[in-house]
Amino acid sequence: MQTLKRHFPERTGVFFIEFSDLTADILHSINPDSVVSPVMSAHFDCLDLAAFLHQAGFKGTFRAISKGLPRPEIVRNEVRGQFPELDFDMLSPEPVRLQTVLH
Repeated sequence: MQTLKRHFPERTGVFFIEFSDLTADILHSINPDSVVSPVMSAHFDCLDLAAFLHQAGFKGTFRAISKGLPRPEIVRNEVRGQFPELDFDMLSPEPVRLQTVLH
């Protein structure tokens, strides 16, 4: 959530939905201006979601969280190469920094 707040500070509404439950009808009824997902999960990856968004005619931004990826530009180039009309980029979460020392 901190990654989302940092990259989308003006957003007030957030919807969470499983990829397996997502349909074009649901996407159109929610009508988000942004979609955010992990690069990979146990059930899908960002290429699967990019293909779905493309087929559904999504016109907003699509961002994938690249936590732990050594070379996120490889994924960025792959998605942009396959879906050039999709506004796609990667979000990189910053490591958590402690403000005080914990004892």
